[in-house]
Amino acid sequence: MDAHETPAVSELLEYGIGRLHEVHETVEVPCKICGGAAQLFDVLDFGRVCSEAPYLDRPYAIPVCYRRCAECSFIFTNFFDEFPNEFWTRFVYNSDYYSIVDPEYQESRPRKNFHLIGAVLHNSRKWIGLDYGAGNGMLARLLDASGLPYDSYDPFGSTSMREELADKYNFCSAFEVAEHTPDPVGFLSDIVRLCTRDKLLVLIGTHVHDDPGPRVASLSRWNYAAPRNGHVSLYTRTALDVLASRVELKCHSMSDNLHFFARGYTSAEVTKLFGAARTRLRLQRFLPALFGGRRFLQ
Repeated sequence: MDAHETPAVSELLEYGIGRLHEVHETVEVPCKICGGAAQLFDVLDFGRVCSEAPYLDRPYAIPVCYRRCAECSFIFTNFFDEFPNEFWTRFVYNSDYYSIVDPEYQESRPRKNFHLIGAVLHNSRKWIGLDYGAGNGMLARLLDASGLPYDSYDPFGSTSMREELADKYNFCSAFEVAEHTPDPVGFLSDIVRLCTRDKLLVLIGTHVHDDPGPRVASLSRWNYAAPRNGHVSLYTRTALDVLASRVELKCHSMSDNLHFFARGYTSAEVTKLFGAARTRLRLQRFLPALFGGRRFLQ
């Protein structure tokens, strides 16, 4: 029997029909970030993945409706707002997700991010780190082994938060997490709750769709918009700025996909930190004999 015809997917279809009725009955809803009016913007099939080939085999024929805020241009769907935990593990973060939908999750992305964070926090023992939405925990383990105290937290994956480090995390990473949350303010508030009350840096990796203005005319033209990948929240820089302000942080976007959320740091300090990190990464790329095998912390 085809996987899309199993009783399990029938449950997903029934859930989707219920969400579709809500969309038809509501012309606009408040933006999840700024509270502005958000009307229906586009509809994608649940099975769409982040790839040039948009489906693993064929569409699910389950519509996922996205709205766009008229104020901050944040694009989001309410489809997953009442998703049961078991649905997340059965229909999104299942074995196909880790082996086919997002194969970089297991090792490739953690290793890449290890080098990035190592370059950012280079040669300083003042940092105590937390990887939020840590997946299998590999990134935190690599950083911890390099000499930097680094723990992990993930509601669906690995959590290794040491009691003695509670309330001491002054650096937090969250790569490919923000777009997965149906509650952006709650997501960032949870990070703030887990971290220090003093100076704080949060490095969030998520793609924005403005440079400098919204460039998405249709979600079907942007493969980052993919319900099957769990991409339910799609940001602009303006939306990130407002989101940061909701928890008394300030957003400093370094690129289309890397953003520092800071408390107690000026824009110049954040820019200098990231600029030095980029220089170190270039040196590591061009001088492997010099940097190969060396730990980031000395």
